[in-house]
Amino acid sequence: MMRALFSAMLVMVGLTGCDTTRDVSAKPRYATLVGREVRTKVPMWLYDFNTPTAPQHPSLLTEKDSGDHRKVGQLPVGHQVRFNQARRIRNGTSVNEDLIGVTVFKGQTYNIEYDTYANLGEKAWLKLFVRFDAERPPEKTYR
Repeated sequence: MMRALFSAMLVMVGLTGCDTTRDVSAKPRYATLVGREVRTKVPMWLYDFNTPTAPQHPSLLTEKDSGDHRKVGQLPVGHQVRFNQARRIRNGTSVNEDLIGVTVFKGQTYNIEYDTYANLGEKAWLKLFVRFDAERPPEKTYR
């Protein structure tokens, strides 16, 4: 009996530690952002974390200046980006949603990832429409 209980506990611990990623692009909250080009409404910073050992890591697009490490530069207001996908990442107990896309900066194309901050509260993702020139979806679609 104890052995079965211990085995079940190990399985449960293992399941909560699994990372999962799924496409959530079809969510109505992303309808005016994914699959189209939008422009920034605030200055944005671009950080490139590609290295010889991780050449496919997307560059980080953020409105926060996080120092000079791997900083490419600041994108001005009105800079064009294209989001191709929204994805939900579950990492243990943490859940986040990112927009994945592409932008061209100083003649170079960057695959980008933008944190929607959906993990900070039910309506935190609405800040997307303060930062990008996409139309805000109707409130009835927020869930």
